[in-house]
Amino acid sequence: MITQKNRYDAGYPYKLFFYDFIWEKDKILYPASNCNALCETNIITGETIVIGRAEEEKEKLLFHGIYKWKNYLILPGRDARCAISLFNLEKGEWSYINIDEDKREWLDFRETDVFEYNGYLYAFSSQLVVLKINIENKNIKFLFYPNIKSDEDMKGEITIIDNMIYIPIRHNNKIYKFDLSTEQWEVITVNTELKGIDTLCFDGELFWMTGVGRMICAWDEKKNMSIYFNKFPLKFKKLVNREDEQGFWFNSSIAYGNSIYFIPCDANMVIEFDIEHSEINEFLIKDEWEEKEDIREGRFSAIKYMGAKKKDNIIMMLSNKNKNLILIDMLSKKVTKTELKLSIREGFVKLIPTTLVIYEGMMKFKTWLEYVSVFGQDHKMKSGSQEESIGGKIYSSH
Repeated sequence: MITQKNRYDAGYPYKLFFYDFIWEKDKILYPASNCNALCETNIITGETIVIGRAEEEKEKLLFHGIYKWKNYLILPGRDARCAISLFNLEKGEWSYINIDEDKREWLDFRETDVFEYNGYLYAFSSQLVVLKINIENKNIKFLFYPNIKSDEDMKGEITIIDNMIYIPIRHNNKIYKFDLSTEQWEVITVNTELKGIDTLCFDGELFWMTGVGRMICAWDEKKNMSIYFNKFPLKFKKLVNREDEQGFWFNSSIAYGNSIYFIPCDANMVIEFDIEHSEINEFLIKDEWEEKEDIREGRFSAIKYMGAKKKDNIIMMLSNKNKNLILIDMLSKKVTKTELKLSIREGFVKLIPTTLVIYEGMMKFKTWLEYVSVFGQDHKMKSGSQEESIGGKIYSSH
């Protein structure tokens, strides 16, 4: 439980935070949201280094998504310059694919929204438009959904089966199917009690959905028939409520074995659905419980977890409560938490501007490092050290 005292933890806003990441073996790459750094973190030790700095006027909340293509990090700049930013990992250089200002809102996609096919990247924006990107030629073509305007609604969680992309719509019961091989669309009106679809995953036989409605829905595409489950744990509820919004309980779903894991958006817990027994259970993560009044001052987002991704039997995501990486082993049910540690290396300060903009205030970068050190490790960083680390520990809970 977060007390009134540590709800106003002065160091909390300065811990690294991000919306999306690239997962490569034991490391992740991501654009930090509370400064303009590109970072690399070892997911086992938490050791973190800065590999680049965004060349933007703003210094926070620049990029909400990231994708890696060959030696490039691709970052859609909805809140940065109106372009797709390309960072060359070998040369440490930036280049850009500019787009018109009136298309800025279309620069909003995550790694899981991008698919490579026949030399192109197909990026499915949260707005209802597809960006067909040729990185080598720095060219973008825009593909539009049939019978719906780009700003009329938002897409939910995407699922791919072979070359077919399934795109659910958040505020109605339609799923758009896009064939990568032909660029043809098909629209399905799903027979469901859900009034909108936020999450979608496929277990090899059935699609599993959540959305507008307090339920989990299993859908058979061939028969267009659905069944529903709504017996949630007693403590299950929304951590926050959006005005005039009945959906957004979850932001992603993952099928593994006999279970479907639902990762919360506005809900207050991870749900594990037992397919065999048709049971909805809380997947308990130690020290992650919180109430609305517990949310720390300076939290960048009220969403419970960010960027959940699966690799083999592991789910990894970022906790907004503690800003730790959380790794769930779906086979052993073991949970591992890793606190991000920012390493001070030679040349590090040159990569970051001398000031860091946080909310309405301005803080010297050196002071920011001291804050993170004090509140991350409970001791001050030694002056002049070239190899100090900021952060904490890795530990496990069951």
